[in-house]
Amino acid sequence: MPRTPDAERSRRAGVSDGPSGRALAWRRLVLMVLGIAYGIGLWTVLFWPVHVDGEGGLIRVDGIIDVLAGMGMPAGIRYSLVQSGLNAVLFLPFGALWAAWFRRPRFHLVISATLLASGVSLAAEFAQRAFLPDRTFDLRDVVANGVGAGIGALVVVLAVRPARVAAGVPDRIPGRERV
Repeated sequence: MPRTPDAERSRRAGVSDGPSGRALAWRRLVLMVLGIAYGIGLWTVLFWPVHVDGEGGLIRVDGIIDVLAGMGMPAGIRYSLVQSGLNAVLFLPFGALWAAWFRRPRFHLVISATLLASGVSLAAEFAQRAFLPDRTFDLRDVVANGVGAGIGALVVVLAVRPARVAAGVPDRIPGRERV
């Protein structure tokens, strides 16, 4: 494969544009396995026939709601807060896996993870409304899921930046600075 002048200059300067090909292949294999496992779990939660936190659901949130009640939180917002928080947590891995997939995680991946997760969540909400009569359509879930994915991607981007700096890898490759 022919080398570009920028790649050749970076190679001679000892600057890497990210992990080596072998390391990237292993990382992507691990991310694929994790993504498949996460996808199965996400599918299960999104398409469980009843609300996952209700009667016949996968989890019980009564304990969390009781703790919030003990802290003096008004009854009207306890369940909504717990439900939105759990929706955000459900999509944290979505954003983290999305950002980790790329060779050089950047801040634009936070936005794309948020938008992609929101789209997936919106599609799931429509599917729930169409095919699962015991589930409800709620745009707040879409927002919480998008926020969760954005936070997951942001964590990866922020974690990778200090690691790159510690390894002596500059944020920009010489000769490829933006104007």
